[in-house]
Amino acid sequence: MLKFLADPKKIFNETVVFFVSLFIGIRVLSFLLAPHLFFQAIFVLSFIFLFGILYFYKPEWAWIILIGELFLGGAGHFFEFAGLSIRTLLVLIFIVLWFITPLLSKKYKNEISLPATPSFLILLLLIYLALTSVMALLNGHEFKAIVQDFLPFSILLLTPACYFFLKEHKTQIKLLQLSVSFIIGSFLFSLFNFITFSTGFTKIHGIYYKWFRDVAMGKITEMGNGFFRIVTPEHLLLVVLSLILVGLLIKKQKDYKKFLTIILLLSFFVLVLNFSRAYFLGFGAGLLVLKYKHNWKKWFIISAFSVISIILIFFSTSFIASGASSFGLPLLGVRTASFVQPQIEKSTATRMTLIKPILAKIKTSPILGTGLGASITYTSLTSYEQITTRQFDWGYFEMLAELGIMGLAIFLALILYIKQTLITKINIVQSDYKNLYIGLFSGLIALLVINITTPALFHTLGLFFIVIILAISSRSVTIWEKLSDFFTRFTKI
Repeated sequence: MLKFLADPKKIFNETVVFFVSLFIGIRVLSFLLAPHLFFQAIFVLSFIFLFGILYFYKPEWAWIILIGELFLGGAGHFFEFAGLSIRTLLVLIFIVLWFITPLLSKKYKNEISLPATPSFLILLLLIYLALTSVMALLNGHEFKAIVQDFLPFSILLLTPACYFFLKEHKTQIKLLQLSVSFIIGSFLFSLFNFITFSTGFTKIHGIYYKWFRDVAMGKITEMGNGFFRIVTPEHLLLVVLSLILVGLLIKKQKDYKKFLTIILLLSFFVLVLNFSRAYFLGFGAGLLVLKYKHNWKKWFIISAFSVISIILIFFSTSFIASGASSFGLPLLGVRTASFVQPQIEKSTATRMTLIKPILAKIKTSPILGTGLGASITYTSLTSYEQITTRQFDWGYFEMLAELGIMGLAIFLALILYIKQTLITKINIVQSDYKNLYIGLFSGLIALLVINITTPALFHTLGLFFIVIILAISSRSVTIWEKLSDFFTRFTKI
């Protein structure tokens, strides 16, 4: 897969242009259809019908469409029918077709089946989630809330399909092209939103803002001096993709560094506009992990380049947005100081307020949890009213409250398996693939850190990344990797 990076033209071609156009087109069409539920329904039903037919004709094409929606479809709510998003329908239909079609006959079973350990852990986790859903109903949790919490975990059932299709170079290339297209599309979308809001062309609480908030599931917040935070759920993937890119840049060869550097800088720009402390903490932790099995000097140079690039992008963006009156230092100071003084910022102060009711919820059922769809009640710091919310703002505490110690242990066992398989691959392989595995490992650690204050591990896209890692790391070392490893070692003699 990595050999195609040596010639960026094999990645950045008309296919990427098409995917980026699709990224933009999806959002434009969603904005236009948002007020028209009838036309949305027709579009969704037609698309799902064609998707089902395509699956029987070319399953790998259906898989690419599904993966494409996960990369290009944002939070997955751009188009809905009867309260179900097009993403949910695509995932569920693909899973059903995958497990009932002849692909699971004896002819394909050995190729499709995952190794026993991840299969067992995924099955065990899903069974536990089903049981905890029943428990949630008995505890009086809303059925809709339970379903909303359960559906993201259905992504795990895509692991066998990803494991099967990613063995082919053509599907590996499509995955790379979708990743690049996602970064470019995210850059263009964030840049568009930043310019339109910072110039006053689009207003907070206007028609477009409401679509961005309610359909794209994003947040746009004015931070002062013309700087606007542009946040969407899919930015979570940019953290792990950025770390993978940094990992690939650390390697000795210079054949594709220019291409990777440009894509990396685009990703950094989006992360700067997102301005999430959790994302930067996760990225920082991932950078430290990238030192593993890498030359100290090379790692330090690329890591320093990454950090300096992020800082310069922030300063220059703030300078331009403020009309050359500020480099954004006051904003940076407040966001940094809130780590040790959470009371100085509303979001961090509210997060600290949530800890007490969350711990009280955990204590009611620490072993088995209270079930999916749990909520807590806290006192608002501004209105002093009692507010009930399902947004815990503490990832591991939310997992403990809903799944209990047992559920969290099962989930972390799956994470530990992935970690062990990646480390094994890193120690075996010495070729370009080694950098990929280290990048995936750093991305996994970043997710674990981000999950402290953000539901990253059980977010749809967080679980999607876990599925991709499982599909890649669970497969035995290929002949190509062994040959690459041999020639890499030979050139060092």
